[in-house]
Amino acid sequence: GTGPLVFPFGNGESGAHAAKFALPLAKAMGLSIEFYHTTWTNSTRKDAKPSEHMHAGAIALRRQLEEQANALGIAFNTTVETADDVAEGLIRFSLRKGACLIAMARGRNTRVGS
Repeated sequence: GTGPLVFPFGNGESGAHAAKFALPLAKAMGLSIEFYHTTWTNSTRKDAKPSEHMHAGAIALRRQLEEQANALGIAFNTTVETADDVAEGLIRFSLRKGACLIAMARGRNTRVGS
């Protein structure tokens, strides 16, 4: 398809590792990237935007991913949302964006899938 590559990221090193493969792949395929992060609402900041609920590690990784995309000349957008279920949020987002590919990182605690 002609849709973007969706790259979900969290707050761990697996996202940085996966980016080493996903960003060059997007560039080679001529795809834009939709960086996607799902966060939970911080109960002390209920009125804040979802991006203000992000873990410090996720904020740092977001900056790193955006810098890498800029350096490679890849068009990108970053979306941060809250969702009751991370997987469902990712699927709904990917469908809304018409994604042709989802590049998933594999964390240390992954039990199912890869």
